[in-house]
Amino acid sequence: MSETANSSSGQSNPTCSVNNNPPNTNTFNPIINITTAGIAGPLTTANNALIGLNTTTSVQPNTPIPLDTNQLINGSAISHASPSPIINLEPNQTYLVEYSVHGTAPKGSGVNAALRLNQNTIIPFSEATNDFNFVSPTEAPMGATGGAVFNTTGNSLNTLEVLNLAPTGPTTFVSNPPFFRAVSLRIVRLS
Repeated sequence: MSETANSSSGQSNPTCSVNNNPPNTNTFNPIINITTAGIAGPLTTANNALIGLNTTTSVQPNTPIPLDTNQLINGSAISHASPSPIINLEPNQTYLVEYSVHGTAPKGSGVNAALRLNQNTIIPFSEATNDFNFVSPTEAPMGATGGAVFNTTGNSLNTLEVLNLAPTGPTTFVSNPPFFRAVSLRIVRLS
């Protein structure tokens, strides 16, 4: 028995065929071939980046974290000059940013960070928090993750930073490759 199923969407025409003709009747050995005709239109995720902090660095409260590593930057909508804390983003676009931070902080603080747009606006729901240090300081680094989907505006480049939101004392962002980096940002322009 051989079957072919065809399906189409607005952008591609995938074809799937299944061949259930095994050499003997006691064995089921399906062969599945899937092909696509390709997707028409622009690649919406062709602009992406992996940027981070690969060295252990102490950062004061309410200060952007420097970023010393451009592991990957594709396209022209995202740019960064190491070791600046500022990442430039094209205006009038939608971006997805996911990030992680690892560090130690003094008692009463905690590892707290957020994404800041244009050096003055904390992006809502972008906070990364690990408040274990409110009880006592820890010697081992703690991790926290955050992210956001947001729009850039205006006629000029927008800036993106990871801001240290610790309420007291400096936070030491700790890198221990290959296990973890002090800061790791994954940025994708969605549209």
